[in-house]
Amino acid sequence: MKKILSIAIVLASTAVFAQSSSTTAAATAAEAKGESTTPDSSIKSTGSPETTIGTSTASVKNEPVPKSKFSASIVSQGEYAGEQIQRVGETTISLINFAGVGYEIAKDTKLGVRQYFAFDIGRESSGYAETQFSILTLGTKFAGIAGSEPIAPLFWYYLPTKTAIENVYSKVTPLEHNGIIRADAEIAWTLNPKWQVSYYLNPRQSIVPKAQAYVDNATGKTKIMESTTTLIHYGYLYYNVNDAIQPYGYVGMDNRMRTSDQTSIRDHALLAIGANFTTLGGKLILNPEIYNKVVLKEDGKYAEAPRWLQNDDLTYQMTAALLF
Repeated sequence: MKKILSIAIVLASTAVFAQSSSTTAAATAAEAKGESTTPDSSIKSTGSPETTIGTSTASVKNEPVPKSKFSASIVSQGEYAGEQIQRVGETTISLINFAGVGYEIAKDTKLGVRQYFAFDIGRESSGYAETQFSILTLGTKFAGIAGSEPIAPLFWYYLPTKTAIENVYSKVTPLEHNGIIRADAEIAWTLNPKWQVSYYLNPRQSIVPKAQAYVDNATGKTKIMESTTTLIHYGYLYYNVNDAIQPYGYVGMDNRMRTSDQTSIRDHALLAIGANFTTLGGKLILNPEIYNKVVLKEDGKYAEAPRWLQNDDLTYQMTAALLF
């Protein structure tokens, strides 16, 4: 049975490769909750290994088609917050997109590059795409642990180009930034042909030479930029309806601290349900999801009354990944 791991890994690993086991074939697709991830699906040949031509008694063996070392992906993700639904037609939807290519430099090792860009739909849309981070990736694969499926981590480096820093953070404040390093990995255990559980972890480290005040593009408010250490991690539960449909749910945390003194500055609880749908032989992945981000701590201060599963706080998200 084919298995698509979390869309974060799927999109992130688009430039990686598939993992397969007796019950799963890990696909690909990525996370664009701010910055995205996915695995290339492996397509099994259904052709017979031997074919008889005409009435001849000679048996001609089909030569296996060489697998290309190159891969490519196009991913788009959009979302609508619950409170925005009350004002459909009046609000602007931001799409996070990327185009990526990968090249397999050795068995189970692939280098990739991807370009992110944003595009708005709605009354306030500028009508053109805005360039964001360019990213270098390195994907690999190794044996599982504690009886898990093989693990395919993806390592990232966000290039701190002038255009990306201006478009992502501030167009009016010059900033010194040395990029972001990140890793994505999902450790999955198959319980039976239908059920699977996993632990997904996504550590990130921003590299900022000094604390800097800047005017934020999104809010127009003054914020402080400094090096931060982040760990985003979830526990997933998957159910395989068939090779093309896989609903799931997860519970996780987004923990962030200031790197300089290791002070906790943000804790968000993360809850979601969604489903992965694959078609076109695994080349197209659609991933609708409803998630709730609950603020427990922000800017170093605990929330007095965390809001759990409130309609206005739910976010409706759709990710589409086209893999080549």
